[in-house]
Amino acid sequence: MGELVRVAAKEDVEKLKSFLAEVQPGTQFQEEDLDCYFFLETSSGKLKACVGMEPAVNAGLIRSLVIQKGTSHEEVLLLLGRVLRTAKEKGLMNVFLVTDKQAAAIFLRELGFESCHYEEASRSVGELEHFKRVTNVDNSIIMKISIKNLAISTDLST
Repeated sequence: MGELVRVAAKEDVEKLKSFLAEVQPGTQFQEEDLDCYFFLETSSGKLKACVGMEPAVNAGLIRSLVIQKGTSHEEVLLLLGRVLRTAKEKGLMNVFLVTDKQAAAIFLRELGFESCHYEEASRSVGELEHFKRVTNVDNSIIMKISIKNLAISTDLST
């Protein structure tokens, strides 16, 4: 597998904007959040997926998980594993996400995420603008994973 997971860099702004516009138009992205984004890319530099994680006091909020059609579950696992490893390294206790897609929720449950109530998530990431915006969407599903005791592999590409 020639895929690489890495943190986005300043020179990636246009690449990320192009990818988001092509794969999931309307996805919100702020340049100042670039250091919170992770890429899954081919050895030739083509983006296959990206995800952001916005940190709060003791938790993180996954945002903008965008996956190119044809990306395997294993590749998504590689990307999310990197995000969770980084969250653990930063001392975060939980990582939350919000989705309105039932299929995504099913997949994420298989990875160890569980549904949680708005109030629980709000205590940790409620002040983040992205959380306020995405929880106003109909049928939003709030999920979390506790990473305190999570065993996360450290043999990722980067």
